[in-house]
This record gives sequence, structure tokens and C-alpha cells, in this order.
Amino acid sequence: MNPWQLRKSPALKRLLLRLQGLLGAESFRLLDHWPEQPEAIGLCSPDDPATFAFLYLYGQEPGRYGLHLEYPHTPGDPLVEVFEGLDLRQLVETLAAHLDIAHFSLP
Repeated sequence: MNPWQLRKSPALKRLLLRLQGLLGAESFRLLDHWPEQPEAIGLCSPDDPATFAFLYLYGQEPGRYGLHLEYPHTPGDPLVEVFEGLDLRQLVETLAAHLDIAHFSLP
């Protein structure tokens, strides 16, 4: 999916293009389950949409990112890890590990 087609903030669109370049354009899918949030989007593995990451810019310092990692649902509450204030390198490393992306570039 082309990030410029999304109804998201320009800053998030630029970040998504950067992530496509660093992680690989085919290494993740975009999940726009939150259309009312212009500074947030979901990312998942092309093979496993149940394991996804909720990426957001709101409430973060410039150049920093928030990330909620969600794991497949089990009985009860889903398992979620929350990261705040990640720089781009930390974001790329965390997403690569969570989405099982073996080959990626670091900024």
C-alpha cells in the first residue's frame, strides 16, 4: 500500500516510506483499522496479521515514536508491550524483531 494514499498526517506518511526503505517494502502490511487517528497506524507481517504493531506519533517528542506490540489473542486479555520515545533505530530494531524481519537496514 502506498502511504500517500492514506488519510494520515504527512509526518506519519514520511515515516512509513522510511520504514519501507529500511525494513523492505514487502516485509510488512499496513493495517488502517484506526482511520480516525491521523498519527497512528498498524503494521503486521504479510503472513501473520494477528501479530501486529500499533505505531503512533502523538504524545511523542519530535523524532520519537510510540509502539504497542500486540501478540495473537489467547483466552483473556491480549498480550501487549508498550514502548514510548523510541528513536528511529530502536523503532526499526523493535519492529524487525516483532514482525520477524530477518534482513533490514539501520538508519
